[in-house]
Amino acid sequence: MKKKILVLFFLNLNFGFVTTAQTSMVDVYNWFDSIHGDENAELYSGILFVDEFKVTNDKHRFFKTDSFVVGTVSYNGNTYYNQDLKYDLLTDELLVKPKTATSALVLQIVKNKIDSFSLKDQKFIKLNPNASLSSETEFYEKLSENKIIILLKKHSAINLGPSNEVLYYEFRYKSKFFIQYKNVVFAANTKNDIIAAFPEQKKMIRKTFKKNKLLRKANPDSFMQYLSDELETFYSN
Repeated sequence: MKKKILVLFFLNLNFGFVTTAQTSMVDVYNWFDSIHGDENAELYSGILFVDEFKVTNDKHRFFKTDSFVVGTVSYNGNTYYNQDLKYDLLTDELLVKPKTATSALVLQIVKNKIDSFSLKDQKFIKLNPNASLSSETEFYEKLSENKIIILLKKHSAINLGPSNEVLYYEFRYKSKFFIQYKNVVFAANTKNDIIAAFPEQKKMIRKTFKKNKLLRKANPDSFMQYLSDELETFYSN
């Protein structure tokens, strides 16, 4: 297994990925030598990540912070705890800073082997194209999960281009809500979206939107969790 991981890692480095001044090839070789026998070696078999977009403010491409956050990854049937993770919203990829790395080495974890991950107390799941509205495999935050209704939130970042002549970039954060019901994912960003998905609950949905305008404006997540609970009550009876 270790030999296979070693070959895969260096193949990934050879196909179009370059190192920076902070992450030299010497650093990479020294680091890989150090992980033989490391229980995290399989998780660290991804490709080298180099951020080509420089930013000078908080309008970055990552989830909540551009710093690494301690989290957990369910990967290829195994769970890896206390990992330094960063969620790239621009490419919808999960990054990891290996525990044994002595430099700024950052790896992009192999996406198709990730089942789920968590950043502090926020959990994300992977949905394949046949289970979502997207044509690609994507990560969604699981805001709440009842027996029947699961509330999901998709986070993303849009590249706004250079913000000045020095070519520093800015990114705009976006998010969308989805509801998973009977293994089918429905868009849930507007009242009409939700009514289209649950037409038999049209009256209740309209009433919930009307009575909770302030909550929806002040805290959209809480509003959607409340509405999901209302739907759960109906469909569980």
